[in-house]
Amino acid sequence: MKVTLKNRSFDEIPIYKPEGPIFELLDKTIPKFPNEAITIYSLTEKKIIYAHGWKEVLGYEDWEMTLSYCISLTDPSQATHNLNFLEKCLQFLLQPKDRLAEYSISMEIAKIHKNGHKVPLTHSLGIYKAEENKVTEVVLRSQINYSIKFGQVIRYTVSGPNIDQFNDLIEDELADTPTLSEKEKQVLQLVANGLTYKEIAAELGVSISAIEKRILPLFKKFNVKSISHLIHFAHINYLID
Repeated sequence: MKVTLKNRSFDEIPIYKPEGPIFELLDKTIPKFPNEAITIYSLTEKKIIYAHGWKEVLGYEDWEMTLSYCISLTDPSQATHNLNFLEKCLQFLLQPKDRLAEYSISMEIAKIHKNGHKVPLTHSLGIYKAEENKVTEVVLRSQINYSIKFGQVIRYTVSGPNIDQFNDLIEDELADTPTLSEKEKQVLQLVANGLTYKEIAAELGVSISAIEKRILPLFKKFNVKSISHLIHFAHINYLID
């Protein structure tokens, strides 16, 4: 199975070689943690310039893990949505903007280990290097997280200086994709706790329309017909407590 990204930022790339001065420098300076794989991709050179930890995480050697191959290892039930989500996030990250290095995206995803079993991962995609407000290198950290319980929805968190614009863009672009942001989860949890839109708005210090903007699109995303149906869907897909 070969998966490619429509924006063409990540074309099929040469086999990664863990050698040379750039690799040695990165290997000495990048923090590493147990049960975590790291990949740094150069947009200018169009290749992976550093990879570490994939043997421990998914059973593959670092040089085997091109980005397209890593995407292809996504659990089939999440593969299409994962690719769509990644494309939209990259489109935002690759646009010139101030304070680029402060933007990042984390998502929960299941990958298939070389031995065939599912591995629950928290993917964190961020800017590793930028020049003149343009991204030149991105870093992906993939941490095993056995506390994740997967349903039909991709859960994600975005961070950055203009967090509202970032969230709104991702949510608008993924209106037909079963995803849930931290902001949506926060409001959904309060709805499940029995609060009215007015009470939620007062607690969060926003308008009632802002609360409606978080909740109403979920009906279409999750194909539910009522608040009770939405709450039931959220519970069986581990979206709320």
